[in-house]
Amino acid sequence: MYAILHAVPAMRKRGGGVIVNMGSTSAIGHGRKHSKSPGYDVAKMGLIRLTTTLAPLHASEGIRVNCLVPAWIASHEVQTYVDSLTPAQRKEARVPDSLLTLDQIATTVVRLATDETLAGRILVYYNGESPALIPQGDPGYSLS
Repeated sequence: MYAILHAVPAMRKRGGGVIVNMGSTSAIGHGRKHSKSPGYDVAKMGLIRLTTTLAPLHASEGIRVNCLVPAWIASHEVQTYVDSLTPAQRKEARVPDSLLTLDQIATTVVRLATDETLAGRILVYYNGESPALIPQGDPGYSLS
């Protein structure tokens, strides 16, 4: 939130820009797993909502704000954790069979940053699935 607060004036001066926020699928749940930290999930959901609230910046300031909402990413720390688990522990913790690679995340961030048709959009990326946008005007939650 503070980064956005400080970035917007600089982006105004240069005539626009792009912000890509990072959420987490644990914040949205919808029949899938939440994290063990409610504060984390609430903060990530707040970031998702902030993204949609800032959608009008595109029309008024030329600033596009989007949010990537990934599941398990194969960062060093996460991969080390997953590798330390037995198959039974992975099943109990509901660890996915495959993690999203850093290249997959980078490619998706580039998509959100360069696709000028996207503003105030949420792109959800579950492990083993293709990334999908939550449809604009979706009153609940479904992917397109």
